[in-house]
Amino acid sequence: MVLLPSVFGPGGLLSGVFLDPVKILWTLAFLIPLVLLYLIRPRPVNVSIPSLMFILKDMGKSRLLHFFRSLLRDILLLLQLLAVLLLALTLAKPFIDVERESLVQQSILIVDVSASTRAFGDDTFETIRDAALERVTGDTVIILNQATPVILSGNGEPRLSAGDAKDLLEDLEPTDTSGDFPAALDMAAQYAGPESKVSILSDLVLSAREDPELVEARIKVLRSKGALVDVVPLGRTDGENTGIVGARVNAANASVDLKVQNFGKRPVEFSLEVNGDDLALAQRILAPAGQPGSLLTVTVPVGNGKNEIRLSPGDDLATDNRYYVSIPEQQTIRTLLVTNDERAPQSRVVPALQAAGDQFTRVTVEYATPPKVPDLDHDLYVLKDLNPQFVLPGIVSGLEEEVERGKAVVVIAQASLPAISWSTLLPVEPKQGLPTLSGRFDLIVNDSFPFMRGLSDLGQADGGQLVRVRARDDAVVYVSVGTNDGPEPVLAAHRIGRGAVIYYGIADRQAYDIDPQSYAVLWGRIVDHALVDPMSINLPAGTVLTGSSRIKTPDGTEDAPVVARTSGFYGVGSRTIAANLNGLERATATGDAIVAGVESAIAERAVIDADAGSSLGDADSQQVPLDLSAFLMMVGLALLGLELIYVKMRGDL
Repeated sequence: MVLLPSVFGPGGLLSGVFLDPVKILWTLAFLIPLVLLYLIRPRPVNVSIPSLMFILKDMGKSRLLHFFRSLLRDILLLLQLLAVLLLALTLAKPFIDVERESLVQQSILIVDVSASTRAFGDDTFETIRDAALERVTGDTVIILNQATPVILSGNGEPRLSAGDAKDLLEDLEPTDTSGDFPAALDMAAQYAGPESKVSILSDLVLSAREDPELVEARIKVLRSKGALVDVVPLGRTDGENTGIVGARVNAANASVDLKVQNFGKRPVEFSLEVNGDDLALAQRILAPAGQPGSLLTVTVPVGNGKNEIRLSPGDDLATDNRYYVSIPEQQTIRTLLVTNDERAPQSRVVPALQAAGDQFTRVTVEYATPPKVPDLDHDLYVLKDLNPQFVLPGIVSGLEEEVERGKAVVVIAQASLPAISWSTLLPVEPKQGLPTLSGRFDLIVNDSFPFMRGLSDLGQADGGQLVRVRARDDAVVYVSVGTNDGPEPVLAAHRIGRGAVIYYGIADRQAYDIDPQSYAVLWGRIVDHALVDPMSINLPAGTVLTGSSRIKTPDGTEDAPVVARTSGFYGVGSRTIAANLNGLERATATGDAIVAGVESAIAERAVIDADAGSSLGDADSQQVPLDLSAFLMMVGLALLGLELIYVKMRGDL
């Protein structure tokens, strides 16, 4: 029970000065013994005086000294009382109200460098950078919001001095990547604490991965750690923008389907240039944002090598007005068919291989008859109907080396498969001692893999064409059949180094096989293992590029690894890689629509709930208590030290 609650209790008279007013009573408990000690007087002692005249002569002087000695004794008492009082009051935790901003000792700056900050000729980014420079303190952590958020560091240290932080901010440039604020805020949470201020400096134009609800949830985590959080919207929001928001490659007809979208409030007439030449368009008018016709698909023919597509007219965001596409140079896939079957050129696999090319590639077929095999310098190797007596160990080891360098090998099933020493080349192992299969078996397709997309129903296979095998631990099984001994792979693959080995488990010696259309599609995808996949050289901006010690970027040559920060062409060894704000996608049979991100909508700013983040100014003016206990303790200890000095000077020590 609190004594005198109107004075010492919560909301009492002293609650505006002390965090724990009840502890003031402890202060009185410390002072009472000290006062009692001074009230106790020692008994007088009789002293014999040798000369009464001497005392009378010096009486006036003694009275004066007695007065000063009493005064000095009171000063000593005063020092002791003040020291004990201050030390005792620390228990009650005296405080004063100060602005929360004044308690900040660490600044965490989340600086938006995503593509939307390049609006208005980089004016938006410059506004963000200036705001960041104003918030630099002696202990600053800078986190860049981009496709993969990173921490700016000096000499490997994330915490920067004011000078280092300003130097890094001055050299900062915007990127052509989308942002990821949730990931950036997660990174900030690793450094945030009660004495931290997290400033989110952005135009708040969010990409598809930056859901405002996710951003708010991450901000609440920061605030739960005691950090002060400021969400600072910066930059203009009155711009107009029409942009290329996505693209899909069609290798079959050497074209790219572009998605062009209008984010403005007025209709826009647009045009496209491909490598400097105007493209004839069936429709040139984009409806206002949100209306039918504001998003159009345009098919653009592309050629081998570099293709630069430009959208006109220019607007307030130039980043999405250009698109770069890299197509492999005309390549010939040299295929070596290794077989002891004289009729192999008439088998159905040869025309399937030759038909697997497209507008960008051509497939040629050469033949080798073991044991005579030419130098292994081909792109694709197909092994079919081999005589085990003529398959020398050097052939298998040579193929393994080729696969490690990135080549592809296809082994077609045959009855004598177990008689060949395959080492670790095959993704399957023959089952010994089991009877051969008879009858027909349903082919079970695992169409969850892109390799089998659109081939979910391959029909049946004759048991006489199948070989009893089991998959190796590192194999991926695409097609299997169910037997009494469990499922057995019919189409499987595994990787060795940079290449792949594919097992095609239907022997090519009988008329019955999967239907011709599925057969052609399947072999086309097998050949793809030996091709330069357009998806591997057309990447989203923000991808880390490796594969060569020196990489040519749009701004010069740099040491690997390099982050593709801006749109354009990058040279990695012999490959030309294109990077764009919205990465290239692959055309599918279902024709899935491209989802347009909102990173390009510079006229639309996301709204962050005020409960999660505070607007600029409100957070700075919050009043919080500043505990003065430590200060009073230091003053009390200083008074005790002063008392000791005084006693020493007086000669009592």
